[in-house]
Amino acid sequence: MADDEDGWAASLQVDLMAAVRASRLALPWLRMSDDACILNLSSIAAQQPRPGGAPYAAAKAALSHYTTSQALALAKDRIRVNAIAPGSIEFDDGLWDRRRSEDPALYHGTLAKIPFGRFGHPREIADAALFLCSPLARWITGSVLNVDGGQVLMG
Repeated sequence: MADDEDGWAASLQVDLMAAVRASRLALPWLRMSDDACILNLSSIAAQQPRPGGAPYAAAKAALSHYTTSQALALAKDRIRVNAIAPGSIEFDDGLWDRRRSEDPALYHGTLAKIPFGRFGHPREIADAALFLCSPLARWITGSVLNVDGGQVLMG
């Protein structure tokens, strides 16, 4: 999003308030469940300052904080609340697939900052989501799980 009034408003609406609204609307049904959970999708951008992208990063940082605050507030209802913070994920016609040809310096510079030596795959995010929403994670709440091949470790 652009770093102007419209970009900030759009990012806050899409990257933060959509999750807030969805959670609020789902609460009556979640409270009736014996194994309820909410899973938010944050980003490692929330943890690392970088040039450009401030609206997105700030909204995702707010979402990560909302996740932990909501986990505390909903613990009394036994509703688990967690988030996944993906790193750079590549898939056909996605951002990094396009950057490979449009901005090879950025593509290779980002790739060099991933200790696993590759971009992530959507399936890896889905696997983490399945785990966090499953009974295997029944004692996990208030966590923001980096799924990034160690990317956040490289700054």
